[in-house]
Amino acid sequence: MRIAHIALADKYAPSMVAKAEQQLRALEEAYSQRRDRKSVEASAREVVGTAEEARVMAVKQKAEDDAQARVAAEKRAAEERAVRARADAESEGRRRRKPIRLANKPKPPKAAAERMKQQAERPLRKPRVRNRKPTRPRCRLSAAAGRSSRSRASFQR
Repeated sequence: MRIAHIALADKYAPSMVAKAEQQLRALEEAYSQRRDRKSVEASAREVVGTAEEARVMAVKQKAEDDAQARVAAEKRAAEERAVRARADAESEGRRRRKPIRLANKPKPPKAAAERMKQQAERPLRKPRVRNRKPTRPRCRLSAAAGRSSRSRASFQR
């Protein structure tokens, strides 16, 4: 019975669980009344069989429910992807149409003439040069020379 409860048989197969519990109560009553051993064993087998049927039914029903939930989730995800694709296509279409409209729009000749005049009046700028301090070169030779003088000093002591 515990195995059937763990498999959620009381949720998916409540009638079978109720039948198994009723048989279990009858078995316990027969056992407490010290009836013959063979009838108690037969009742115990019957209870176990009913509980196993309830468990199997619960496992099948749960698998079916899980499959339906998975299919529903996949369907929702596909719908969301389709909606997102349509929205992306619409925004891409709008984006592509927008520059065409701007390119076809005539520019006023006065504005272009003024812009060219302003650009011509601007003085040419010289590129900026940064003042950089010269740094001491670091190379292996200077580092090696420093090490050799240290080793000589320690050797002379």
